[in-house]
Amino acid sequence: MKLRKVKGEKFGAMVGEMNHSEKVYYPTVELDSDEMPEVKDWNVGESYKVVLEIKQTSSREDDNGKITANFEIRGIMPISDDEADELTDDATYVRARSGKAS
Repeated sequence: MKLRKVKGEKFGAMVGEMNHSEKVYYPTVELDSDEMPEVKDWNVGESYKVVLEIKQTSSREDDNGKITANFEIRGIMPISDDEADELTDDATYVRARSGKAS
């Protein structure tokens, strides 16, 4: 299974920026080395795969019907590319690792 791509949101260049093309901004997550010791060995610009346990804390709908939700990260586990390849469309692998296999 391939991970679902995140599209991000495009915004025009800020006034005074040299490059006047649109830039894509993606949702971000900030973790420190106390919560995720692996970040000590990771490099800026590289991609990594993790499994998150999240709890939804709020939800809102805009005038166009787009829903945006906020989450708290409750658990995190880095996984290898091989482990990521084992994921299925119904997330059986994730439920099995969390003890909630169905």
